[in-house]
Amino acid sequence: MRRSTALFACFVFTLAAAGAARADDYIGATGGNYNVGTNWAGGTVPDNDDVAYIRNGATVTVNSSVSSPIALWIGGTGVEVDPNDPNQGYESRPPSALHVLDGAVLTTTTGSLMVAQRYDGSVYQAGGSVAVPYFGIAGSGTFGHGTYTLAGGSMIMDYHLRSGEPTYTVNIGRGGGTGKFIQTGGYVALINNNDFLMGYTGDADRADSLGEFTMTNGSIDISGEAFNLGRSKPGYCGQASFTMYGGTVISRYKLQIGYRGTGVFNQHAGLVIFDYPQPLLLGQTDASEGRGQGTYNLSGGSLFVGNGASGGLRVGSKYNAALGTGTGLFNMTGGTLTSVVTVSVGTKGGNGTFLCSDGLVDAPTIILADAVNTASAVPSQGFMRISGGSVAVTGYFGIVVGANGPGRLEVTSGTLRSVGNIKLGNIDAAYGNGTGELKVGADAVVSSELGLSVSTSGAKMEMEVASATKNSKITSEGSMSLGSGLATVAVDSTGYRPREGDTFTLLTATSGITGSFSSITSNITRGLPGGAAFTGAIVGGGHANYVVTFQGWTAGDANGDQKVDGSDLALMGGAWMKTGQTWGTCEFTGDASGLVDGSDLALMGGNWMWVMPAPAPEGQTALPEPATLALLSLGAVGLIRRRRA
Repeated sequence: MRRSTALFACFVFTLAAAGAARADDYIGATGGNYNVGTNWAGGTVPDNDDVAYIRNGATVTVNSSVSSPIALWIGGTGVEVDPNDPNQGYESRPPSALHVLDGAVLTTTTGSLMVAQRYDGSVYQAGGSVAVPYFGIAGSGTFGHGTYTLAGGSMIMDYHLRSGEPTYTVNIGRGGGTGKFIQTGGYVALINNNDFLMGYTGDADRADSLGEFTMTNGSIDISGEAFNLGRSKPGYCGQASFTMYGGTVISRYKLQIGYRGTGVFNQHAGLVIFDYPQPLLLGQTDASEGRGQGTYNLSGGSLFVGNGASGGLRVGSKYNAALGTGTGLFNMTGGTLTSVVTVSVGTKGGNGTFLCSDGLVDAPTIILADAVNTASAVPSQGFMRISGGSVAVTGYFGIVVGANGPGRLEVTSGTLRSVGNIKLGNIDAAYGNGTGELKVGADAVVSSELGLSVSTSGAKMEMEVASATKNSKITSEGSMSLGSGLATVAVDSTGYRPREGDTFTLLTATSGITGSFSSITSNITRGLPGGAAFTGAIVGGGHANYVVTFQGWTAGDANGDQKVDGSDLALMGGAWMKTGQTWGTCEFTGDASGLVDGSDLALMGGNWMWVMPAPAPEGQTALPEPATLALLSLGAVGLIRRRRA
């Protein structure tokens, strides 16, 4: 018989004093059957709007004579069991609320505990123990909204509690449903080869689904088949998020975030241990299901990845012509990431991005743009930016930027320290050659124990000059090989303009530097006339330094006589507050209008009475004192007045 009454129910597991028996109190012996009417004070199993109570530490088993995959509904469909259709109904009819008090134990042996199936339902557990073969919140084909809150006690999911069960045990949000699990304490365990699927749309579901897990305390131990956040068939969207403010998560099998669906893991605190000899996946596309998009946001706490010699982290994996590219993002704003095996950013045709603005990263090897997709020959793409924090690469193979596709590494601030080589590009006959780009900011600290090497043409380095004493630099206790014109180097500025003849050391290697760059480019204009702004050379004892020298004119030297003096000031007086001016008429800032104004005068003042040094170091160059600057300003005013007159 079918019922249409919407059910809203909750389990409450809490410690409370036992009151007087009521019609819906469990009065049977410990170990009794939930489905036997005489075990209840009212003589019947609680149903519909009843509120059932199990107290005084009783142990109750949901055990029926009919073998059904669903043993107990909370907020269920109201459809009686059809033994010939395992996707329909329930064996014990659902109460509107079930309170399990005083450390009681509830166990189902004939099927699962289901929360919200077409109707909304919720469970609250504050203590005691729940043990089920498998479990669902807003399970397949539900379109319901379900919540399970665990504040204390234990929740054990073990499919061995019922023989012949499939290998998946937990669905949080499946096939049109929205499922939420909130853990503020207690212990959750999945054992005996069971999947933990959040935001899953399977073959029979054909509807978008959403799964959410929020954890503030307690622990969860997953030793089943896989832990999937976001998994769906083509044309549908399975979405899942796991947000962690504390506690401990241990995954002893596959952890896949955005595996053929959309998944996000937010770790603000606590400890996550991925203890399995396969990579933690962020965003993987699969031909049989859908395009994967995975994100891991780490702002605090610790993430430990890997098992022995295998495992690691894979960000953005696989490409499929019909479904698109798997994309992954690891966004680190704090906390600690420790990987005992390689971190791959973009692999097998996928696109990966790794951002670190704070925190500590420790990994033996980092590869950007790893193996191509062999079926389609599509190269991977990998990008990593370090804008703060510290990244330590502790293995012999170091960092490969562009192993089998285009890779780019930016270190704008923070620290990057590699034991192995920093390698730009890679030659691989089996998977294709890769190209690498490396950008180092003036505020960054970059070093490699073994050195730096350029392996393929098309490589590029971008360095920065910020002041006369501050510029990008890469150091090594080993050697550096630039190849034979394989790479270009760009020496850029964020506003500072060097003086003619200024030198900047970009590379230092204790065991020497060999090779050369094919060209040196810069966003710093030469002035008049045109031409290259910098020249470069390997210098020093043992050829240990790569030094660039600025060949452009010094700001203030409008006439190009390699000094800044009254003749240049006279030229400025003639062009004062005029637009359309050039370097030769004292427009030094490069603004679009070509206006000569106070900003150009300030640049001239900063270099007043400068003279191109001979062999003498720049430190002996005369710098204007405040009084000199004042005289310069007065002189400019006089010239301007004469010009207007």
